[in-house]
Amino acid sequence: MASQDFQPAVAQQELITLAGNVDAIRRFRYVDGEHAALVRELVAAVEMMVSELVGAFDGIQGHYEPAVRVSSGRESAPLTEAALLAELCMMSRQEVIDRISRLRAEISKIDDGAEKVARSMGLLGTLRRSAVAVENALAEQAGEKGRLSARSELELAISIRAAFAALRRALGETAPPLSALAERLRGADTVLAGLLSRDSYWELSSHERTALHGLIQRLRLWLGAEDRDSSTGRYLWGDLRRFSEALGQLNERPQLVDHDRGVIRAVYSTLYAHGRPPEVVQPGLLRQLRRVEGRDPEVDRLLVAEESRASAWQAAIERLYEAL
Repeated sequence: MASQDFQPAVAQQELITLAGNVDAIRRFRYVDGEHAALVRELVAAVEMMVSELVGAFDGIQGHYEPAVRVSSGRESAPLTEAALLAELCMMSRQEVIDRISRLRAEISKIDDGAEKVARSMGLLGTLRRSAVAVENALAEQAGEKGRLSARSELELAISIRAAFAALRRALGETAPPLSALAERLRGADTVLAGLLSRDSYWELSSHERTALHGLIQRLRLWLGAEDRDSSTGRYLWGDLRRFSEALGQLNERPQLVDHDRGVIRAVYSTLYAHGRPPEVVQPGLLRQLRRVEGRDPEVDRLLVAEESRASAWQAAIERLYEAL
């Protein structure tokens, strides 16, 4: 039977609060601490959140379960929205339970603290996505708009690409003179520190995170040294450039290619496809162009310069229009 005490708005708020707690944990810079101690705290927090989420799903499923039985009793009849919500809770609950079981098994076999943190963060991402899906379904059942939203893989890829475009700008295209080396590397350290605190950091592959940590450690050792060795600094600059270029392969992902093609074609058709272009690029188009940051060095240069003249953008847009 459905619980007489169940209140959809209360259940919805519980999911929103849980998602907010997940966001707070994923923003915390565990990578700057002692991993062995932090993993124990993090896994305990994940276990607690799994328990809270499973409890919330049980309450929602229990309330809407009768709708599943009613729907299943009607031959060839589609499931009602209430029945679909109960089914979603059941499947999400099982996924979360399976994932925490796998996490326990994985952590017992892993010695590297940073990797344990990464696996835990991955499960937190699953918890958030599950909470978002059910909260949105609850809102739809009530005829309202969901208050939670999930960042798609595309949005995460755009965020990561923008971070590494910023890294390339901080480093510069060519090796700096010795007088500018420390400034360039300090700029790189600022960009990478910012990436560590973003949710998108946990979407990097294990190999990319390991390489990132190694580079940050070397950066801070060099920047903190009283007597900096210039040859070591130059070598570090080169490794950072190679790392940023390797991550530029992100641009080859089909979803990013499709996204960027859509943006460039929209800009081209609005500004240049019908004869003489307008004097300025509209703010809405500039906002769209910011989403292709990291695709093309000239576009990045124009974005950094906050260029708004349509004539200044034309060559880059026409070139990308043909390339994509």
